[in-house]
Formats: sequence, C-alpha cells, structure tokens
Amino acid sequence: MDKHSSLAPVAIQTCPTQVLTLGLFLVQVQNRTAKLSEAGRKVLAAETGETMSRKLGACFQQLGGFLMSKVKSDPSQVFIQLDPAEKAKFEKVLQPVVEQWLKETPDGDKVYASFKKGLGN
Repeated sequence: MDKHSSLAPVAIQTCPTQVLTLGLFLVQVQNRTAKLSEAGRKVLAAETGETMSRKLGACFQQLGGFLMSKVKSDPSQVFIQLDPAEKAKFEKVLQPVVEQWLKETPDGDKVYASFKKGLGN
C-alpha cells in the first residue's frame, strides 16, 4: 500500500473521535430517530445540524492543514504565489460569478463576509 492510498489513518489521527463516531452513528440509525424518546431526540438534535457541521468543518480544516503540510514538505511539489497584478486579473474575471452567487443565495452577503473573515480577508 503506498502512502497516498488511504486517508483513514490520517483522518483518525487528525479528527476528533467523537465527530467520526457521531457521523457513523447517524448514518446507521437515521431511519430510527422517530422511535426515540423526546429526550433522546433532543440529545440527537443538539449534536446534529449546525453543531455537527461546525465539528466536521473544524475536523476537515484540520485534516486539510495536515495534508497540505505533508504536500509542502515534499520537495517534488512546487507552489506558486501569484503576484498582485496576476491575482487582480483573476479577481476581476471571477467577480461576476461572486456577484451572481450573492444575488441567488439567501443571506449570501452575510455568508460571503463570514467566509472572507475566516480566510483573513
């Protein structure tokens, strides 16, 4: 098995165990939630939806950082940083796509602002 054939060991080392376990649990019992007691449904609801999305997002961001550091440490990989003029060209070409997305997405301006803030822009 080569070093890139499986991400499972990386995911297990990088992601919080409860996120992986919860994800597997939800896949297995999704059709049984209606049979849970009200208290059970409340517990499940508290750990799913936005809460689970945030945990998974943090997990995948951590995993992405881990994988990127592995790729960057490989001397055969080359990363190119665009100079400001080239970056401006791409931003100009992509701006209509961004504007269309902002118009079509509910609360798109808030989502986009939050995304840019998360990127440090």
